[in-house]
Amino acid sequence: MRQILIVHRPGPPSYLAKADSTPNALNALSAVFDLSHYLAQLPAASRRSAKAAPIQHYLDTGRTLGCSPHPWFDAAWYASRYPEVIAGGRDPLIHYATHGWTLDYHPHPGFDNNHYLANHPELMLSGPCPLTHWSMSTVKFAHRSVRSVAEDAPGYYRGNRPYTHTSPALMRARRDDYLRLRKVKNRIAFCTSIIGDYDTLRLPEHLSPEVDYHLFTDQPLHGYGVFNVHQIQPHHAYDKTRSARYLKLHLYTLLPDYDVIIYADANVMVKGNLAVIACNFAGTEAPVAFVPHPARKCLYEEAVACFAAQRDTAERIVPQMSAYRRDAFPSDQGLIEGNLFALRPNQPAATRFFSAWWEELEKGSRRDQLSANYVIWKQCLQHVALLGPGLNTRNHPSFALLPHGTHDAPAFAGLTQQTSIAT
Repeated sequence: MRQILIVHRPGPPSYLAKADSTPNALNALSAVFDLSHYLAQLPAASRRSAKAAPIQHYLDTGRTLGCSPHPWFDAAWYASRYPEVIAGGRDPLIHYATHGWTLDYHPHPGFDNNHYLANHPELMLSGPCPLTHWSMSTVKFAHRSVRSVAEDAPGYYRGNRPYTHTSPALMRARRDDYLRLRKVKNRIAFCTSIIGDYDTLRLPEHLSPEVDYHLFTDQPLHGYGVFNVHQIQPHHAYDKTRSARYLKLHLYTLLPDYDVIIYADANVMVKGNLAVIACNFAGTEAPVAFVPHPARKCLYEEAVACFAAQRDTAERIVPQMSAYRRDAFPSDQGLIEGNLFALRPNQPAATRFFSAWWEELEKGSRRDQLSANYVIWKQCLQHVALLGPGLNTRNHPSFALLPHGTHDAPAFAGLTQQTSIAT
């Protein structure tokens, strides 16, 4: 008896979904399509028809043959690594080009999304997807610039514009007046921190008798008779920046007995009445108050600026921003500047916020401004502008922003002498 051999021909790969032919999908596919790479995979007899309408040919025929329109996209690998894409009925390449790359999905086993974004951080702002950018790398590509801080802000001092400190005699007189008039059991605290020799302890030009002044430091610094100096061991022995951030984000545990705490980085000069600012904040129902960043309004844009200034490594920043994208954190949530803020340490919403902020900083970038607005958004946190809309340490008359460093330490040397006022 003659046997009949039945041959089962394989159908289309199981990872293929119905082709998405919406304008958005076709535009994304067109941007990432590498024609020469695609044609090289086809039989010679098919290349002429494919060249006439390559995208349609890929959607109708090429993808069923396992052909890829980009050298760094492997549809079968992508489908097996991210099975939810196929479960949702999406074409692998179109999914990556329109959405997957923002979720930190990798297009190919040899193409690492994080590594590529680390070398081209501007893509985190508005795209295009890394494969499209790679295809365009041989031509001039217009990158979106990052907005920078205006150098002529009235309270912004840099090397070419040194800050003129008040005379030692006037500093001593103000210090002595404060010690004479200081209230007992104040409910307002001002706090700053210095880890290492990063900054000078700068005496505020305006000392409010209703405010207690605190310094947290690992250095043998003099408090000028004004600051309560708290000697501490750095939280991170090999990372002074993270140690300073730990103090900054744990004031609710370090100074729990105050109604309001105002924090400022050590390079912020206080020129106005902190008691008035604290009382205005206390008159709101908000648990925290911040100042807006003077130039940028987007956390992702701040990440690119941090790359440019080498404030932290790509290995820390890119995964953090990718995680925020996966969580659908939008780019229009504003951006605080972390050098000045206020909190009510006894309000649960404040403690939850700072605890979560620290968790983000511990596992991600040490740049606190790269996580604050994400936590605010995540917790739907009520907050107010500490100094008013659009006002910060550079343009508010109560503050000035000085350069970091100890270059101006001699200006305060006379304050280390013993005061004649009883403290």
